[in-house]
Amino acid sequence: MYTLIRKEEKINKRYEHIFYLEENPQILGYTNYRDTTEKYEWKVAGEHLWEWKQINRNYRMLDYIPIINTVKAFCLELKYKICKDGEKIGEAFFYGFSKNKNERDFFVVNGKKYFCCQGNTDFIRPFKKYEWTIENMEHQVVVKIEKTSNKSIYRIEKLDPELEIELVIFPIMHMDMAVFSREGRGPVTAG
Repeated sequence: MYTLIRKEEKINKRYEHIFYLEENPQILGYTNYRDTTEKYEWKVAGEHLWEWKQINRNYRMLDYIPIINTVKAFCLELKYKICKDGEKIGEAFFYGFSKNKNERDFFVVNGKKYFCCQGNTDFIRPFKKYEWTIENMEHQVVVKIEKTSNKSIYRIEKLDPELEIELVIFPIMHMDMAVFSREGRGPVTAG
């Protein structure tokens, strides 16, 4: 069982987000995720440097056009290459709303495909307990993720010993920033 925590700090009118494992604080996660970013980068540093680098663009100007931003939300897919110490080891794909709910976000590492199932994160409400999973090709749960408070603290139960914890951190960071952070709300819909 692991605990992933997002620390948020305001620096020069912008928020910086650092993720760390409570059980292993030398493993740190970082992202340049902002509501204005054209290409996202995600990094986890520990014994090795792991990176997810976006290979397509977000076209952020489209977020300011009301009908176009809805179409973009349904059609845009975020494509990443996954690197370990600078060497490409896989790819990740995060789709909009247009694909099957439990198969739209996935990553492939060393020939193995993992689905990021969104669980009950469709609607965000205060004091709600959120749970979602990462599953393998046979749709067997390999990781369970749980968020029980309004803070960005995630309990991770890793059921597949072959899946490295650094790879598990990336989709959790992605979900956290896209769904639970202030950066995840687009400029038109932000309240």
